[in-house]
Parts: sequence; C-alpha cells; structure tokens
Amino acid sequence: MEKINSIIDYFKNIDINIIIEFLIAILIFLLFTLFNGALSYLIVRIFKIKDKNKIKQNSFYKILKVFFPILGAYLALLFLNLPQDVMNVASKVFRILMILFVSIAIANSITPNLSLFKQLNSKLGSKKDAKTSNLIIKTFKCIIYIIAAFIIVSEIGYDLNGLLTGLGLGGVIIALAAQDTAKNIFGGFVILWDKPFLVGDWIETTNFEGIVEDITFRSTRIRTFENSIIAIPNSNISNESLINWSKMKKRRYKENFEIELSTSLKKLSDVQSKIIDMLQKHSRVLNDTLIVKFDKVTENGYNLLINVYTDAITYEDYLNTKENINFNVINILNKENVSLAYPSQTIYVKK
Repeated sequence: MEKINSIIDYFKNIDINIIIEFLIAILIFLLFTLFNGALSYLIVRIFKIKDKNKIKQNSFYKILKVFFPILGAYLALLFLNLPQDVMNVASKVFRILMILFVSIAIANSITPNLSLFKQLNSKLGSKKDAKTSNLIIKTFKCIIYIIAAFIIVSEIGYDLNGLLTGLGLGGVIIALAAQDTAKNIFGGFVILWDKPFLVGDWIETTNFEGIVEDITFRSTRIRTFENSIIAIPNSNISNESLINWSKMKKRRYKENFEIELSTSLKKLSDVQSKIIDMLQKHSRVLNDTLIVKFDKVTENGYNLLINVYTDAITYEDYLNTKENINFNVINILNKENVSLAYPSQTIYVKK
C-alpha cells in the first residue's frame, strides 16, 4: 500500500519540469527503438561478419534488436527519477531480462560450426556425420539454461540454499522418477562415444531394423523399411547387441544347387568349372573368397555349394547382384542339359 501511495504522490506533484523529463524519457525510448537495428548491426560487425545477410541472420543480432528497446525503456525510467520502490522493481526486471538475453545468446551461439566442436568431431572421428555432435550441443545448452534459471531465482529473492535443501528432501522421489531418464542420457553418451552407429547408418537390433535418423537425449530414432519412425530408448539400444549393416565391406552370397543323381560326375565337374569361370569374370564378385564345391550327396541329388563375397553392400544392390548370379548359374545348367533335383521317393512294391 505504501508503494502505491508513493506513486500517487509522485504524480500529484507533476510540474513543467517533470513533463519535460517525461518527454526526454520518451525520446530516449524512441531513439533506442528506432535505431535498434543500426546499433545491433554495429555491435555484430565487431565479430568481423562482413556479409549483411549473415549479420541479419546472426542470433546475436536478433536478440540485440529486442534488447535495445528494453534498454531504452530502462534508461528512460532512470532519467525520470521515479520513487525508489518503483526503480527497485524496474531494475530487478531489467536484470532478469538481461540474464535471459545473455543465456539465449550464448546458447544460440553454440553450433556445430564452432571450432571447439570441429576439433571434438575430429578427435572422435565423426567428421562425416555432423549430427553426432547434437547431443553434446544440447547438453551445453541445457546447462546454460539451468544456470540462468538458478540466477533468476536468486535475483527474484528466493534463498538458493533453502531451495537446494528442499530439492534434497525430495531428491529420493526425483531420483527414482528420473532413473530411466538418467539411464537414457548416459546411454546416449555411450552411443556418441563408442560410435556403434552414426546418423544415416542402417542398423538392426533384436526387434527393429532401419536407418538411424537422429540421436537425442532420451532415444534413438530409426526409420524402418516400412517408412515408420521408431524411438528406441538409449538405455535399451546401448545394452543390446546390434548389427550395423552400413559397416560391411563385403556381403556373402551363399546358395546350394542340388543336381539330379542321374547326372554323370564328368558333367558335374564341367558345370562346376564353368560356374567358377563365370564367377571369376563377374564384375561384382570378389575372387579372393570364391568357393564352388561338390560338398555332399543328398537323398535327392548332388549338392553343389557356391559361397562367394560380393562388393554389393546395400540391400537392393545385393538383391540385384544375387539375382544376376542365379540367372547365370541356371543358364549354365540349361546349356549343359543338367537339371536341378527335386524331392523324390522310390517305392518298391513286393509281388
């Protein structure tokens, strides 16, 4: 009530000098508002950004454009020499806004283009995937906002010691509730550090398979081959076995062709030689791992095992290569008049 009365008393005693002060205060505010773009531009130029379009897209420039009108309003209030209670509130609001502006500006300036993160990516060997640094960037930003929040709470007048004590009393409940979140965050750091996969890799877990689209604090998002998105908690994905198909350097082709029992061994040997020759000339087959063997006799025929590696890595490319090899093998069998065996059974009838 005393604060309200002091404000009323201030306005009761208005004279020509106070009116002039008001006009000057309005002028100060208008000057800072009208020239906020120019002032922001000049300050950002200190960072030697020459491209005008880049300056206007700079995070500091955008924040400064909002900050200068607020600074103008605060300076105008200071010039008016208002009651101390009013100025205390204005100063506190201004300081809180300053903390917000600084924290937002610092957080927005943390990008993968910073030299610190370029060096970190270089050491971690993740230059090819800039998105792997997102988790670290988000962590830094989160820490900045938490610090800013504590400073603002202190500025408002709350006792941080009491607040921290209160948090300590409820720490057990919070810890229990946040266990999964903590596990997922830790799992995210494990994924980032060990690099079992990167964004863009094709991976297969116990239950899911697809392309990694993003790694966040809580989960890893995978785009399945059905074009759906699955978010797997980092704690799960870091603790289970997975296959990273994108890390393959070669892919195995393995097939068994059963030849009819009526086929002569010489004809079988000729077919084997021609298949080997075909595979050696095939552009996608790696000749250092070529196996074509008559490995066993089954109840239906002679089994011809073909085991080779190809340089086809992606699934679609592998299927195309596999299909081409199959066609070539069947063509060789047809030219040699050799038939594939089929399940058969001989029945003897006793007279």
